[in-house]
Amino acid sequence: MLSCFPLASRGLPKGTEVKAVTLKSDEKLAVVEFSKEFANYPAADERKIVEALTWTLIDNPEIENVQLWMDGAKLNEMPVGGMPLDRPLNRSLGINLQLDNETNLSQSNPVTVFFSAATEDGTAYFVPVTRFVPYGSDLVAAAVDELIKGPMKGDGLENAVTQNTVLDGVERSDNGVVTVSIEDDMFDPGRSFPRK
Repeated sequence: MLSCFPLASRGLPKGTEVKAVTLKSDEKLAVVEFSKEFANYPAADERKIVEALTWTLIDNPEIENVQLWMDGAKLNEMPVGGMPLDRPLNRSLGINLQLDNETNLSQSNPVTVFFSAATEDGTAYFVPVTRFVPYGSDLVAAAVDELIKGPMKGDGLENAVTQNTVLDGVERSDNGVVTVSIEDDMFDPGRSFPRK
C-alpha cells in the first residue's frame, strides 16, 4: 500500500531532533536541520523519507524548495543510501513513483495525480502518485488520462474518477486558468460536481 506521508506512521528515526527550520522567504526555501540520529534509518526507506519531508513542507504556499542539513552541515547526499541532494528538493522530485518496464525516463515527463484512500475509521484522504508520460505530452491532458487509468492494482487506492470518464478537452486562458472538460457517467445530467 502506498502512503502519502510514510513518516506519519513510522516517524523520524528514533532520537531524531529537528534542531532548526529556517525559511528563506526570498527563495521560498525551507532549510531543515536534524540531529545526527536522523541517519538511523533503513536504506530502503531513504527515498520515501525524502519524499515525505519534501511534500509535507511544500504543502505550505510559502515554500517551494527544501534543503536538508544534519548536525550543523548541509547534506549533499542522504546519509545512508547516498541519494543525491545536490539541489533543493521540490515537487519535481515526485512522490510514490510508479514506473513500468517500458518507461524511458530520458524521454518522459513526470505528472503527479491523486487517488483516494481511507483510514481504518473511514476518514477519506488523497494520496499523490507520480507517473511518467511521454516527453512533449500536454501535461494537463496526460494527468487526466492517468487519473482515468486509475490506481495500480493492489496499492490500496481507489479511483478518483470512473474508468468511463472521457477527456473532451483542455483550454488555457490568458490569465493562467486551465479548464478541463470531461464526460463522466457518475453524475446525472444537471447535477453539480461535489466540492471540497
